[in-house]
Amino acid sequence: MKIPAGFRELCQGLHQDALYLAQGSIERLASDCVEHVRRDHRADLREFLRSELQERTAAELKGEINRQKPDIRLSSADAKTFLENALHLLD
Repeated sequence: MKIPAGFRELCQGLHQDALYLAQGSIERLASDCVEHVRRDHRADLREFLRSELQERTAAELKGEINRQKPDIRLSSADAKTFLENALHLLD
């Protein structure tokens, strides 16, 4: 599936300062990052995340994030939790 613009926007919010400011809270990190997604990109991002979370493993999801932001080090579990929380916030 093609990576939607909203996914790139979501990942723009991921940087070391954001991880530090979230103080390890993946939930708060997702909330901060969803704010970077333009309103007109949210529906496509929601559909993309639903599909990816059903079809991909946590390691594959981490890989998608790392392709967008190679400097970010999330565990596979945290990457999946981050995307699940982002989807929840978009619903």
